[in-house]
Amino acid sequence: MPERERHRVASVWQTGNAVRTDLYLDPPERSITVSEHWDAEYAYSVVELASDAATLVVGLPMIQSDEFPCGASGQSRLLVAAWLVSADEQQPREERIFAADSILLRFDPAAEDLALAHALIDLPGDRVESVLDEHWETVTAPRTSAGELADLFGLPAPGTPGFPEPDWETSYWTKQEIDEWWDSPDHLCS
Repeated sequence: MPERERHRVASVWQTGNAVRTDLYLDPPERSITVSEHWDAEYAYSVVELASDAATLVVGLPMIQSDEFPCGASGQSRLLVAAWLVSADEQQPREERIFAADSILLRFDPAAEDLALAHALIDLPGDRVESVLDEHWETVTAPRTSAGELADLFGLPAPGTPGFPEPDWETSYWTKQEIDEWWDSPDHLCS
């Protein structure tokens, strides 16, 4: 990640299960909040913290509780965030796909989003890092499409011949769940 982007995460706040409204303290905008039950040994906690950080770094909105603010399907920055949370090549591929799928689910993904995220996981990490570093402003811009990101990696665009299928065998989600998860699509994140 370019040096200029490292400052975007303001802080990490830890909260308990009791909220004191009399203090009128809220975490600063664009902060990560973890609960008192967060455990670094629990994979879900680690993925959630990494997902929050990646969300902030690429400029997507934070999700509070069970609220889903907008969809980012087809946006390059969603796939960049998915790769960031799954970039640890020391982790087994299944865990990397789980991490990527977890952040994708926050933003109303299509099967093509999972396919491209899984394809990026299978590329050498140094190649992905190099492309992202060189094109950071472009790949994190809301207007940049997944097809444009695929093109930077020499991959076919979503919906064209040769575009990969998601790894449904390894994915945390099934095709049916992704296709039917939402009753109606969320408005597009800007």
